[in-house]
Formats: sequence, structure tokens, C-alpha cells
Amino acid sequence: MKKHFSLGTIIAICVIAFTYFYLQDNVSANSYYSVSNSRQRRNKYKLIWSKKIKPSEVYITGTDKAYSKNMFTMYDYKPGADYGNELLQNSFITTDKEKLYNKVERKFYYFYKVTSPFKRYKAIPSDGVWIRDKWAMLPEGMGMNAYNKMVSILPGVKINNEFQSFAYLVAAINSSGIGIADSDWNDPIFEKIGNHKMGFDIISDTSGRWRKYDDKFTKAMRNKLYNNQITFDEYFKAVFTHSFDINRYKKYGNEIGIYADPKSSSLYGRIVIFFLTRDENSFNNGYNK
Repeated sequence: MKKHFSLGTIIAICVIAFTYFYLQDNVSANSYYSVSNSRQRRNKYKLIWSKKIKPSEVYITGTDKAYSKNMFTMYDYKPGADYGNELLQNSFITTDKEKLYNKVERKFYYFYKVTSPFKRYKAIPSDGVWIRDKWAMLPEGMGMNAYNKMVSILPGVKINNEFQSFAYLVAAINSSGIGIADSDWNDPIFEKIGNHKMGFDIISDTSGRWRKYDDKFTKAMRNKLYNNQITFDEYFKAVFTHSFDINRYKKYGNEIGIYADPKSSSLYGRIVIFFLTRDENSFNNGYNK
């Protein structure tokens, strides 16, 4: 017996099929993230340029979102049992950078391509994901020109090149959700410094771990920095001397490493200083003199 469908039924079926396949986001998931596909999101962005960059280590801070190259796919990372999502727990590699224009917001955005150095790592797709620059933490930070200016404010202090990499590691771990309580993060440092004790000062950190120590003076100076009312050098001198004696590192040999988050970062204004101590390990949040 043949079944006959009314014109209204046929139209309804077509509308449902069109909505499912073309308008509605397709959602899937694995143990690390859920996946949503959106043509609307993809169509909001226009590629301005895409270029290869020198391969670099990168940590990811403060986000649970990553994207495919064309913004069609969004990876929404699930909270981990201990340290937050998988984006925040690992060191990645970046090899590409793109500039996109959001046609709705009428703003430009920059994204880094992020891949894992481990082929079997399943927390990100094998062809990588794209992370906005404000969440990407690269080793150079603000760069050596900025660090040399900062050091010139501290009497007798010199930059130790090896300490620079240690400052970056401290900065990455303290904004990744792992924090200094994890017993393994500092192994690369202790392999280099042997029996020495290490110390670090963290100033003006607005990430989750240190936000509770943020005081009124530092907030006010950071707002002035954000509003271009003071230079970064003026900002650094103000927040450093607010927390520490200007000759603080003299008793530690006057050699330090510095990491400061660049202006594009969500953590702009944070400063991490690494040094070696002669007594106990010294971890300071920069708000207690």
C-alpha cells in the first residue's frame, strides 16, 4: 500500500533537515572536550593574513576554548579533576600565526596555531588548534629590550640568561592551574641549579591563584598602565618599590631572570622575577614586603 504525504508534511521535513544540517551547530565530544561546529561563527571572520613563525614553546593561560583554522569548529575543554582543563596543563608548540577580522564586532584578532610535541597526545586534534594571542604565553614575553630597561631601575642587578628560562617556567606554571604545589614542575630548574635554593617574586598577578593578594595600589597602577597614563617602566618601578626594597636582590647575588606578559596578553602587567637564594626557597606574591 502506497503512502501519500501532504505538501505541508514534505515542506516540514525539508525545513527540519535544512535546520539540522545547515543552521544548527553539530555537537560531539570526547573525554577532553566537546566539539561544536558553526557556519555562523566561521562566516563572522575574514582572514587578513597567515604566516609561518619560528617554532616556539607555548603555554596556554586562562581559557577553555580553542578553534579550528577557519573558526568553524570550537573545542570547549572540560574541567580536569585536579588542575583545570588539559589546555592549561601542558607545554605546546606554535608554528603559525594568523590575523582575523571579526565582521560583526569590527575588530582584528590574532591567533596562534598550537600542536603537541607528542604524536599520541589526544587532548588536542592531531592537526592542532588555534588559540587567541591573549591566552598564548610565549617564552620571550615583552622581550629583552623591555627587560633591560626594567633591570636598569634595580641598582647593580644583571640579567642571567639561564634564569630567563626559569622565570618563564615559573610564570607558566603559576598561571596554568598547576601551581607551585605540584612536586614535579620545578625539576628542569633543579637539574640546572643543583643544591642551590631558588626564589621568585610575582608582582601584579591577576590569575586565579594570586588574585586574592591583589591590593588597591597595584590595581590603581595597573589601571593607569592599561589607560596609557604611565609607561611600563614607570609602572614597574611603582609596583616593585611598593612591594620590595629597591636593593632586594643584592643579598642574592644581583642576578635575576624576568618574565613580563606582553600587552596582547590577558595577564599584561604581571611580572615574575627568578633568583637564587642562599637559605630557604623563597616564593613571594609581591604584596607582602
